[in-house]
Formats: sequence, C-alpha cells, structure tokens
Amino acid sequence: MIKTTFHNKSRRLRKKLHLGEFAQCGVDILLHLSDAQEQTDSAFFAQWDSWVQNQALCYTSSNVQGTLHITLFSDADRPGLTEVYTQCGLWLHTQPLVSQVKVGAPYDIYYDARPFSPAGAD
Repeated sequence: MIKTTFHNKSRRLRKKLHLGEFAQCGVDILLHLSDAQEQTDSAFFAQWDSWVQNQALCYTSSNVQGTLHITLFSDADRPGLTEVYTQCGLWLHTQPLVSQVKVGAPYDIYYDARPFSPAGAD
C-alpha cells in the first residue's frame, strides 16, 4: 500500500488510517532458541512477557521451521522507540536460551514492507 500524506486529513481519519501521530512503529525479530526443556521455555517466555509489558509494547509471534518470528510494536509513535528496540536486541542476546538473534530496522507496520519474511527465515 502506498503511504498517503496526512497533513490535509482530519484527526478522525488519521486515527482510522494509522497516519501521523497514530502511526504504529514496529520491528521484526528472528531468533533461534537452543534446545531446552519445556520448563526453561516457559521461564523464558514469562520473562519475555514481563519485559514487553514493562516497556509498554505489544507483540505477535510465530514459529516457522524452528525460527521464532516476533513483530514487536507500540500502539503509539512515541519518542525513544528505536532505543527500546535496541535494548530488546541486547536483552535477547543476554538470554542463555537464545542462540541467535536478528533485529530488523523499525518500520511502519501498516504501510512499510517487512524487513524479514517468516518464509525467508534462515
């Protein structure tokens, strides 16, 4: 979809179309988890959920051929999101269960192309 200009649109329409101050910025993350037991997986995902909630973010995830594909995003365009996404990558690198992490560049989740495709996971 082509990004439209939003300067001449009403607030209500900008909100409906996720434009301007209502744009949602996200980042794609690909990670491989080392072989672990179910208890270890549960502990990791509990820590992950806690970290995401503390940062006031949302995420979706899917597992494709052993690679976990996560889209991490914020409900609102707020200052410092790029730093939060960088901190996320650093946090994931410190986790013993995570064997490999790829964090993409931030993008508009409604109008920009995704940097990583789940089908193209390594």
